[in-house]
Amino acid sequence: MDLKHFQNGIQKRFHLNFKPDFFRFLGEAVEARIRATESKGIEQYRFFFQEDPEEVSHLISLLTNKETYFFRENPHYRLVTRVICPELLKNRAYYGQPIKIVSAGCSSGEEPYSLVLALVEVFGEGITDQIEVVGLDIDHDVLHKASMAVYGAYSFRGVGSEVLNNYFSPFAGNRNVLKASIRENVRFVQHNLADWPYPEEARGADLIFYRNVSIYYENETQEKIYQNLARLLTPGGYLVTGSVEISHHDTGRLALKREEEIFYFCKETEASESSDLLSGSPVQKLSRLPDKKALLKETNKNQTKNIQPNLSDEERTLSKALSLTTDEQWEEALITVEELVTKNPDFLSAYSLKALILLQLNRAQETEQVCQQALKKDGLFAAPYLLLGLASQKNTDHPEAVHRLRKAIYLAPSCWLAHYHLADSYRETGDNDSARREYNVTLNLLENSGFENHGLPVFRSEYTESQIAGICRDKLNQLTVN
Repeated sequence: MDLKHFQNGIQKRFHLNFKPDFFRFLGEAVEARIRATESKGIEQYRFFFQEDPEEVSHLISLLTNKETYFFRENPHYRLVTRVICPELLKNRAYYGQPIKIVSAGCSSGEEPYSLVLALVEVFGEGITDQIEVVGLDIDHDVLHKASMAVYGAYSFRGVGSEVLNNYFSPFAGNRNVLKASIRENVRFVQHNLADWPYPEEARGADLIFYRNVSIYYENETQEKIYQNLARLLTPGGYLVTGSVEISHHDTGRLALKREEEIFYFCKETEASESSDLLSGSPVQKLSRLPDKKALLKETNKNQTKNIQPNLSDEERTLSKALSLTTDEQWEEALITVEELVTKNPDFLSAYSLKALILLQLNRAQETEQVCQQALKKDGLFAAPYLLLGLASQKNTDHPEAVHRLRKAIYLAPSCWLAHYHLADSYRETGDNDSARREYNVTLNLLENSGFENHGLPVFRSEYTESQIAGICRDKLNQLTVN
């Protein structure tokens, strides 16, 4: 069977230089399409192939490797939840600005859906208001399958029973369908990754997953797609590739990063890219850290007097107030921070500290007033919403606490303390499913983001991080029993 005509047609249609190995099953694919189109033989199918533009897509659909499943190469998803997403959330231009995630070569959708699931598991459902996820693929047929989000057992090899039960529902033919609350967060767009420009939905990506796709292409096409993806990224954005593809793409166009044993790429920010231009000499790279004793000796030699930290008066006063709260001298701390608010009514950190002190002194009404003052100055400040939620809990108004804590989480998704108290209020209102979800999110955040991400100016607890995690597990067990 002469297959050269079909091979050339595919390459011409998609402007891609495939590796010869890509066409190893071309004969079988052509025979399958002859049967599907009810052609009488290869000559009739050749004519059909030439005349119907969609037939090329159907044929290539049989050639591309559909070796995909949920949470494939799971360390990449941990990288996103522990490192990349917290960094992107922290560096957003403004609160509420969505993070745009692109799955390039998304196939039947397991990858982009896995990204949403991983983020929801760690940050809670509120994170879906903070992200936009787009799946791109050249194959129209697999995009249709992706949009349906119906999968057989093969797709769940990397999925635990808890995720399967929480986010999927049984479907006909021993398959499962992804719940709409997850499915609706991903948009699928047909696009050839080698073509520029990219669809509007994908432009300005903060994170791109491009894994196990470039293995199909010759070097020329690999480089073309890589340049397109680098161009698609915003400054400070990230590119995650398959483990075997790292060496192909380590060309210097994007900075290679490492987190434990995982390598990934980052597009330098504009400030980083221009730093060499602004300086009078090239940036000097250190082969090792300078010796601290030698550095201290040199510093003392060049200085004739001690230099105090370059803090403003407001910062010194705030530091004093924080020290007083650490020693639990709440009344003295309140006097100090009130002086600061009087001198500088726009110093937002002082408001949240004052509200926290008032809450510790059981002055809930005043706590509310100070938080509302802070929100009038900046409605996207998360700490006042967290403190308002805690004040509502003290007043046993748990429906209002839920409302306020959800707002805090919307603005600061990685704040474990907000998730923990939201779980408590859900439990008090009888919403056990939501309570279980939030306790699980708290556990994930404590593990991934750390104890210090509590969202308050200062946080003192008689419990350690491991003890709080134990409390969450105990409450989860109680909810399961009930």
